[in-house]
Amino acid sequence: MIKKLILTIIVSFLFCVSLYALNGYNKEKSIINDMTGIMETYNEKIESAVCSKDYIMANNDFAEQIKILAPKMVAMQEKHPEWGDNPPEEFLLLLQRYAQAAEKAFGQSLQKAIQFANEHSDDTALQESLMNITQAFGAMQGKQ
Repeated sequence: MIKKLILTIIVSFLFCVSLYALNGYNKEKSIINDMTGIMETYNEKIESAVCSKDYIMANNDFAEQIKILAPKMVAMQEKHPEWGDNPPEEFLLLLQRYAQAAEKAFGQSLQKAIQFANEHSDDTALQESLMNITQAFGAMQGKQ
C-alpha cells in the first residue's frame, strides 16, 4: 500500500516538475499548487492529531481532496505527455515546496497515521479512512 502511494506521488512529482518548466500554463500551475496545499494541510492535521477523530478527519479530508484533484492531474498528464523530467533550473525552488510536502505526506505523516491505526485496529472508521486515501490515489494511478 505504502509503496504504491509513494510510487504514485513520485510519478506525479516528476510530471509536475515538468509542468512548471513551461511558462503560461496558469491552470496547470494552479493544480500543482492545489496539490501541494492539500499535502501541506494533511501534514499539519496529522502533526496535531491526538485522537481517532482527528486522524479520521485528516485522512478523509485528504482522500476527498485527492479524488477531486486526481482527474485534473491525469488530464494534465494526458494533455502534455511530452513534458519530461528536466525542468529549467529557475523552477527548482518552486518545486521544492511540492517535493517537501509530498515527502512528508507520504513518509512521516502517513506513517504516523498508519501507526496510530495499527494501535487502534478495532476502530473501523479509522481503518476505512486510510483505505480512502489508498482508493483516491489508486484511481489516479489506474488512469495513468
